[in-house]
Amino acid sequence: MLKQLELKLHWQMEQQLSKKQQKWKNITQRFERNPLPYQLYQQQTMVAKMSQRLAYSIEKIMLKEQRHFQELCTKLDGLSPLKILTRGYSITQTKDGKTLTSTENIERGEAIITQLKTGKIISQVVDFL
Repeated sequence: MLKQLELKLHWQMEQQLSKKQQKWKNITQRFERNPLPYQLYQQQTMVAKMSQRLAYSIEKIMLKEQRHFQELCTKLDGLSPLKILTRGYSITQTKDGKTLTSTENIERGEAIITQLKTGKIISQVVDFL
């Protein structure tokens, strides 16, 4: 009986050892196929490619946003009061600087200031039409 237990224990130990050896062999083969320096090289190459793609994407987005910004600046410039004056329009204000948009805000005899492209005119309200 003791001999049987000893044989069984010996057999189990050999099985365990065999499993561990097989596992070690598998790990070793895997590293032989793809050694660590090669794996590191692969990862570095992948990171470099991804970095290039990221830089390209950032540049593309920046150019798109820059064009959009330029378009907005052009639109804003067209709405500038000074630009409007260059197209022949004028801005009329009261003496205290309030812009006139209606005849309701001014009375006969009151002085008004009209801003033109190249200067200002001071006028006096005589009548309303």
